[in-house]
Amino acid sequence: MKIFRVLIPAGAALGLLLWFWQGSNHSSLPAVAPASLESLQVKPAPAANRGQSAANPPLATGVASAVRTTATVPASSPLPVQIFSAEEIKAMDPSLVALSPEEASWLYKHGYPTQAELDALATTSYAELEQRTRSGDQRAITLLGLKHEMDGNLERAEGIQAIAAQKGSLFAREKMAELSLRATESNPTEDPTLFYLYMQIAKVFGDHRADAIISNTLPRNMNSALREQMERSALASLPIQLQLIAEDARLRGVPQPAPERRPNAELWNQIDESTLTQAPVYSPAPPGGP
Repeated sequence: MKIFRVLIPAGAALGLLLWFWQGSNHSSLPAVAPASLESLQVKPAPAANRGQSAANPPLATGVASAVRTTATVPASSPLPVQIFSAEEIKAMDPSLVALSPEEASWLYKHGYPTQAELDALATTSYAELEQRTRSGDQRAITLLGLKHEMDGNLERAEGIQAIAAQKGSLFAREKMAELSLRATESNPTEDPTLFYLYMQIAKVFGDHRADAIISNTLPRNMNSALREQMERSALASLPIQLQLIAEDARLRGVPQPAPERRPNAELWNQIDESTLTQAPVYSPAPPGGP
């Protein structure tokens, strides 16, 4: 990869970095090449790559009673909700899990797909999704990338998610991280630095579940020296990446992205530490319900 040398005059990028850096103890790190955010022409996957569909189990509905170590369900919640144990929640895809209606709205706002969108994906055509993207439906860009991923076209899926990430989708940025890591699994010459970098960017912009995703995704037996090198390289590239994101927004004449903290950080900490036995689970949804 090429090394980009970028001056950092933008206060927004520096502000994001300082916001992320508070409370951390990072040393000076060697530079690494940032990834580019390129616009790609969207084309259907070849027919030979289709049929490798991934299952997306729906979230059930219903309400269970709460106990002392259980987060309570709002009596007037407009969203489908079910109580799950902490261990069940930790095993779920964090892209589909919210612990309150407010968190469900945060997920929806930042591009995370609803269960209904995922359920409809298998029967939605490429032509329909492409038409929706041309009509300005930004959520359709992410869904188009997911459909290519389901059909096994991972390189194209990552490129499409890069477009959605450029337009502000944190979910798309986390999918880019996942897809880049899957590429390293099939190519031993690659390293997982991009995965870690993309997840750190998602963390900067507000997803406090990024560290848990990293922990649950990377191999538990990963070589410690390789992991340290990955972390140092990614964190060294982080300020350049934030500047590129801010500069891209300026050039496109749109507001520079700002961090917005995902709700329920403390509640999630209690689940991770198993001090909360069970909690209500919601699917991403717009404010006020589906």
